[in-house]
Amino acid sequence: MMDETIILIKQTVKSDKIGQQKVISEEKNEVFCTISSVTRSEWRDAGQNGIAAELKVVMPRVNYSEERIALVDGERKAIYRTYCPEDSDEIELYLKSEA
Repeated sequence: MMDETIILIKQTVKSDKIGQQKVISEEKNEVFCTISSVTRSEWRDAGQNGIAAELKVVMPRVNYSEERIALVDGERKAIYRTYCPEDSDEIELYLKSEA
């Protein structure tokens, strides 16, 4: 049952005169989901790649548009990995602290 919400943030990025990427706008979309801790194996595998995995979010795939940032309980998180199980209309998002 998807009884929680997060806000997905889609960023529009533009290069400046010297080629640096600058965020020029953010579009927010609140979606229903289920939030849980990552599994022990996900935490270990992410840690081996220098990622401090925190949360797993499951939501309808139709609500996801390649966003890389999510707002969970007012805290910005980076989406570092996604997974779409076969024969499912859901997507799993794996989140870490944005900083």
